[in-house]
Amino acid sequence: MEIVNKEMYHFHDTRISVYNDIWVPGNELTVDDNYQSFYSKVIQNSILGVRVEDDENYRQLSGVINYYLDNESKLDLDTAKELLKKARYIIKDYSVLTRENALEDVRKSINPDLPSRFHSMWLCDELSKQHWIDVFGKCDEKTYRLYKVAATGTLFKSSDTFIPMHFKNYNECIELAKGYWNPVFETKEQDEEAEYLFQGKIKVLEKIS
Repeated sequence: MEIVNKEMYHFHDTRISVYNDIWVPGNELTVDDNYQSFYSKVIQNSILGVRVEDDENYRQLSGVINYYLDNESKLDLDTAKELLKKARYIIKDYSVLTRENALEDVRKSINPDLPSRFHSMWLCDELSKQHWIDVFGKCDEKTYRLYKVAATGTLFKSSDTFIPMHFKNYNECIELAKGYWNPVFETKEQDEEAEYLFQGKIKVLEKIS
C-alpha cells in the first residue's frame, strides 16, 4: 500500500545506535534497502554462511553445558543459575535466527516486492499503539523511545499474532511464516496487535512521553 504523509508511530530501538542522532523532531530520513533493522543486525552477527560447529554461539553453548556437567557437584546454586541463563539466551538467539530467515525466504517466494523485515522500519497506528506500549513499555526508555512520524512510501500491514513463535524446525517455521505475509485479519486482537513494515521517507514529528 502506498501512503503519503500518513501519521503513525514508531518505537525507536536505541540498540541500532547508528540511527540515534536522527531521532529529533523535524528531521527526515530515508528507509530503503540500505537501512538495517534490528533483525538485520541479528543476522549479520549470526551463523549465516558458517558451519554451526564453527559458530561462536555454538562454542559458548557447548562450553556452558560441558562446564555445568563436569562441575555439577561443585557448583553453587547461583553459579548454576547464571550458566543456565546464559545457555537460555544463546538458544533463544538461534530461535530468532531461524524465524527471521524463514520469514525472509517466504517473503521472497510469495512477493519479493514486499518490504523486507531486514530493511524496513516498524510502525504502528493509533489502534495498535497500546499493544506495543505494553510490549516495549516494560523496557527502559534508554532502549525504546516512542515517536509520532509522517510516513510517505510503501506500507505493509501484518500482525504480531501472525509471527511464528512456537515451531520445532525450519520447515515448520516456513509453513507458519506464510500466514505473516498473507495476513487474514479475522479478530479484534489481530488488528490491535498490528505491525507495519515501511520503506520510504520518514519525518519525525514529535517524541511521545
